[in-house]
Amino acid sequence: EQLANGCITVNGVVVSASTVLKTNDMVSYHKTLDEPVVDSTFAILYRDEHLIVVCKSGNIPVSEGGRYYTNTLLHVLRQQLEATSGHSETLYSVHRLDRETSGVVVFARTEKARDGLTAAFRDHEIDKIYFAVLIGELKAAAECTLPIIELWRVEDVAGATADSSCASKAECNEDLSRAEDCPEADGEGGETDAHDDSQALAAAKIPHVHRLRMCPHRSGKEAHTRFEPLHTAGGLTLCAVKLFTGRTRQIRVHAEALGYPLLGDKLY
Repeated sequence: EQLANGCITVNGVVVSASTVLKTNDMVSYHKTLDEPVVDSTFAILYRDEHLIVVCKSGNIPVSEGGRYYTNTLLHVLRQQLEATSGHSETLYSVHRLDRETSGVVVFARTEKARDGLTAAFRDHEIDKIYFAVLIGELKAAAECTLPIIELWRVEDVAGATADSSCASKAECNEDLSRAEDCPEADGEGGETDAHDDSQALAAAKIPHVHRLRMCPHRSGKEAHTRFEPLHTAGGLTLCAVKLFTGRTRQIRVHAEALGYPLLGDKLY
């Protein structure tokens, strides 16, 4: 079956079953890894020829990354649209929600819509409001403007020169035991945009670099979050949360920094 599907190569060249092997030939194939199970249910809230708006569940990443390739909202939505229309569908992801965050996600269906929506998110022409349950009773609105950086674990780097930002990241002095055991610590997902730190480290050829967690630090990137309490009861607070910037896990980091961590959060 692998041969018939063109998945077997000899010395980097796709071969058929009739290929005769010679001494020192290298036979290769890519093993498909099982992806984590996700909740692929969603509701389409609006659609036209330019964009489509859906409400996703609380256990599926928006787009591929890390351990997720096909078990993503983008892939599942495209499959459903193609099954209905009978032809190929193009979708562009213009923003993200964390894998465990449910809510509204907008996809562009054309390049023009993608560029327009991306610019609108970038220029803060679109407001993003989240609802979160915090541990503790927050009596009044609170804002957090602590800068946020990424804390890394670097392995097997004897003789390698790490980026200087890694040194400042280590100054967080966080207890890493929770991060190392937490499935959220592998860097998939995020409240919003992609980041260039991991790309910079990869370009510097630093092997085995893993993002453990985000944390407040004076040398981090600007971040601004506002928490507006809506209801308090039983030691918990339902909040409306507004992001003024888009750092990975920004809501969770700032909530924890204020002393009101998110209920159910496994990392912070």
